[in-house]
Amino acid sequence: MIDILKGLSTLQSLNIDLSRSYGADDLGLLILAKGLKRLPSLKSIAFDFTDCEDISAQGFSDLFQGLRQLPSLENLKLTLDECRGFSDQALSALSKSLKTMTSLKSFILKITGQSDIHEEGFEDLIKALPKLQSLQILHLDFKENRDIWSDSYEFLIEALRKLPSLHTLNIGFNHFRFMPGTEGIVPFIEAIPTLTTLSNLNLAFNGSQLRDGKRSKLSESLKKVPSFTHIHIRYSEYGEVVKTSQEMFKFDFLENITFDLDDKASDEGMEALGKYLEKCASLRNLTMDIGNTYHLTNIGLQPLWNGLKLCNRLQTLNLRFFHCWEISVDGFTDLAECLKNLTSLQNITLEVDDCFKLDEESISTIFDHLKALSLFQRLNLSLKPSLWDGHDRQQRENPIISIIKGFAV
Repeated sequence: MIDILKGLSTLQSLNIDLSRSYGADDLGLLILAKGLKRLPSLKSIAFDFTDCEDISAQGFSDLFQGLRQLPSLENLKLTLDECRGFSDQALSALSKSLKTMTSLKSFILKITGQSDIHEEGFEDLIKALPKLQSLQILHLDFKENRDIWSDSYEFLIEALRKLPSLHTLNIGFNHFRFMPGTEGIVPFIEAIPTLTTLSNLNLAFNGSQLRDGKRSKLSESLKKVPSFTHIHIRYSEYGEVVKTSQEMFKFDFLENITFDLDDKASDEGMEALGKYLEKCASLRNLTMDIGNTYHLTNIGLQPLWNGLKLCNRLQTLNLRFFHCWEISVDGFTDLAECLKNLTSLQNITLEVDDCFKLDEESISTIFDHLKALSLFQRLNLSLKPSLWDGHDRQQRENPIISIIKGFAV
């Protein structure tokens, strides 16, 4: 590795993807760290260590120490999803290195899924942020982490106020702990308007964190932030889809929305979301991820399509249906009728994967309806029939009859 890097002294961008690589280990990261000193011109680094089980906290610490040898680094992206070996020790080592990166303009850190991060490591990271006086873009994603207390996010706001160049902030905190009787994420939300330099704010949170009047406080606070245009909600309970959708009526100014419904989608929830979308005159980009549900039928899809077809400023639409057991072909033929009304659409992605009632014939029917649309050339499709036969799962000789990606007629 070192010999390879030796001949790349003028390299400005380095992207290494080791996701799910069982050969990646501590020794490899140590060698990589030593090799970084041979790349003094590096301005951008992206490392992906998703699900690397053989790397310990020491391996990550060695790598982060090597980052101190890059004084000109401007962009750093670290993806550490499902890294069980990533701990407070590793995050503290990263924090120490960040304090030396005075030229850093963009910092993206994703630590979702299983890791060994607690409040101690997170607060070390927060303390390092004010040293990044050139930072313009910050993305911190700790979704699924249940060991960071809510008051740590209040300290985060204090640190962010000390970043004079920050204009884009993405925060993912779908899970964090708070003491019973406290307001949870409310103090963090209420402090966001004090970040006066922001021009782009994206939030990802869990609908169940907004109980007991917290939704009203959230909407009141976010309306004070002119930059707030994008919200990402992940749901943990069926009832939260309806309750949060009703509160979302106050967010009719949003331009970008992501609904991560997963297995919490239901007919009642889709009806509530459809009514909300009817009010979204400003909506430009919509993403919906729905999967593993018995509670959503064609009855629930109809009000969703009715609401969606009124979003006449919509430019990008991403829809994913995975293991939706009660949806049949009729639900998606109605989608084709809906899309006819969305004349501003520029990019559309539809994924239908292994839905129980959609066999090969049904998939062909959906494809035929979509093909008749004038916007067909802008449509990215991935249509896969169900692999289930009765109640026994069996692989067919040709399980996928249509996978169409970015095609043109």
